[in-house]
Amino acid sequence: MNAIASNRRGFVQNRSHRSVRSRRISSARHAAWYEWLALVLVVLLLTYAALTWARPHTGSPHERTATVHVGGGDTLWSLARTHPTPGLTTAQNVELIRAINGRSGGAIHAGEVLLVPSGTEQGLMAAR
Repeated sequence: MNAIASNRRGFVQNRSHRSVRSRRISSARHAAWYEWLALVLVVLLLTYAALTWARPHTGSPHERTATVHVGGGDTLWSLARTHPTPGLTTAQNVELIRAINGRSGGAIHAGEVLLVPSGTEQGLMAAR
């Protein structure tokens, strides 16, 4: 029985020693896992930032517009005819001017400042 008891004691001692050792290994594995995860997140963040900043700048629709001061007797239709956009009818250009300026109606007043398309095909596509 003494041999069994000593084996048991030895086993228990070894087991508790293994338990502490396995906890140390487990902690080391967790630390390595978190370091790896942090590295992957940093790489993904840098890749996203590089792709976002490297994207060609097409500009907002407002960068492809001209500013017009509305005069007495001007209408959206007359502005659309005065500032045509290639490939659009006057009616379509009126709708584009409305969209650029965030208007739903067609009433404009003398002294207002409106944005009209600059007339480029790219500007037209981006403004839609």
